[in-house]
Amino acid sequence: MGNIPKEVNERFRNATRCNSCFEGGIRVERSFIDVPQPRLIGRKYWGRKKRILLLLINPGSGSNRRDTGDETHRNLIHLFRSGQGTIESIFSHQRGDIQNWGKFVSFYCGSLGLYIDDLAIVNVAWCGTVGDKYPTRMLENCFARHTAHLIQLLDPGVILIGGIAIHVFAKDIQTVAPKARLILTPHYAHREGAAFEQKEAQRIRAELAMVD
Repeated sequence: MGNIPKEVNERFRNATRCNSCFEGGIRVERSFIDVPQPRLIGRKYWGRKKRILLLLINPGSGSNRRDTGDETHRNLIHLFRSGQGTIESIFSHQRGDIQNWGKFVSFYCGSLGLYIDDLAIVNVAWCGTVGDKYPTRMLENCFARHTAHLIQLLDPGVILIGGIAIHVFAKDIQTVAPKARLILTPHYAHREGAAFEQKEAQRIRAELAMVD
């Protein structure tokens, strides 16, 4: 399992076996990747004095992909879920594919000056859905079942909460990570323009600089 703690690996595998939202009457439909999706933990994350976690809303439906990236990702997660694959194989694929995640790299690495290998990425909702539909019940259910515990295990010093839709989880996040500094940020795919992003990036960088 490389440098991934056993408890974290088990949390990921347990989450990939979850079907709660789709059995519980929440009106959503699975996307092409039909299984909960673990998200990347950087290779240097565990050794950082100031661990930074990026919390986002969802992994996206992948409906606009025109390559085989999602097929590969889905197969790797299925292998991991069955016990035949490793979490590292999923992370390795995500490292190679992250340039295809819209404005993710330009926002977090460009505007904020962060490094992928230093970060842990977590979604409140672990499943992609058709039409990117994420009702409140789904977000709350997934957070309670999987996300909150994973945040505790990752033990971050800073949590960047990306996007207005999940800013409402700040109080719950602070409860499970009482020592972490929470920083509210725009979603990396915001549509507010360059001036807005520059202003927000300056604010976020200043807050990050205040963390020991």
